[in-house]
Amino acid sequence: MDTTITMLPDETELPQRFQDELYAEGGAALLHALRKTIETNDETFALRAYELAWERLHCGSWKEIHAVWRQAFGYAAVLNAHALAGREEHTESLKTLDMCLMMAGPHAPSNVHKLIAIAEEQLRNVDESAESEHTAKRPRLAGPDQLGLVQENFPVLKFSIERIEMPSLADLEHKYIRTNTPVIITGAMENWPAMGRADPTRAWRNLDYLRRIAGFRTVPVEIGSSYVEDDWGQQLMTLNEFIDKYLLEQGQDESTKRLGYLAQHHLFDQIPALGRDIITPDYCTIQRSLDDEESDEDIAVNAWFGPKGTVSPLHFDPKDNLLCQVVGAKYLRLYAPSESTKLYPVDGLLSNTSQVTVEDPDLDTFPLFADAKYVECVLQEGEILYIPPTYWHYVKSLSVSFSVSFWWS
Repeated sequence: MDTTITMLPDETELPQRFQDELYAEGGAALLHALRKTIETNDETFALRAYELAWERLHCGSWKEIHAVWRQAFGYAAVLNAHALAGREEHTESLKTLDMCLMMAGPHAPSNVHKLIAIAEEQLRNVDESAESEHTAKRPRLAGPDQLGLVQENFPVLKFSIERIEMPSLADLEHKYIRTNTPVIITGAMENWPAMGRADPTRAWRNLDYLRRIAGFRTVPVEIGSSYVEDDWGQQLMTLNEFIDKYLLEQGQDESTKRLGYLAQHHLFDQIPALGRDIITPDYCTIQRSLDDEESDEDIAVNAWFGPKGTVSPLHFDPKDNLLCQVVGAKYLRLYAPSESTKLYPVDGLLSNTSQVTVEDPDLDTFPLFADAKYVECVLQEGEILYIPPTYWHYVKSLSVSFSVSFWWS
């Protein structure tokens, strides 16, 4: 396959406006490295540009970094990936392109997905000869490479959240959204390709499908019990590595095994092929104010993919939330904002997170928690949970689980 490709969108040089902005922001050294890379095709300049851009993105607050630095990282990453591909280091080349998407986001070069497709094809060709042996060695869950099979009984619920079958937009708005009432919606995900109703080969519980569509892609994985614990951290790995190590690995003591969780990640911007397997619910068009503008740009879509036992500690989010369960099941407990004083929020930056361990509370330290009122549910495949803004929620996976959240204002 021909890998001679144009690495920059305009084919010949960096856009002049970009150059002017980068220079004005103090990026003369980075701009020089980018220009020299294009002029000489010398990969040492490409690596230098990548390192300079990476360093700048990790200085100070992410929100305060000028967009031109993200754009510069995108160009540097693409040029560096091209150099790696020229040495047939296709794994590292693809990883660099994924870093381009994760760090540059909407400021990445417009041709990055085309470059990724080429890199993936190269890796498939390399992997093809060893595929049968590799597949034979993979550990398996119960069933033929199927995810999300719940092996145990669900917990007994005391205060169940109401379930309704595909409400109209008007009913959901007036009975639940405007009254800030949690509710489970059933029947609204039947047409999602990810559910596999029409085509089982596209179902996300099908491991072979996930590996084929996204197995070579690099993703951020949270390692540890939860983000409030000391053992928490993040690692970059391919989706294949994540599946093998954290979803399928057998023989470890469950009490000592560390959990891995692909959590709150813009996976569908990074991998559009998976994004085509989901459908934004029409309910996300419901607005709380006539002044609000309906726009998909205002909807944040995140993936949550992990093994049994992953936990999101008790916390709240500022936006309306539809949590859509594609694979497996999750237990959720919700507390109204009026219960906040009984939930002991953390001081400082994590003030949206409770200090209480929900399933093993220290009532000597947090006595009011015993009186906090809550509702709860087991969210199963094909169900959507509506979580109102600032509603506290605790989440625990009861099996291997793949969820998609839609946040909107």
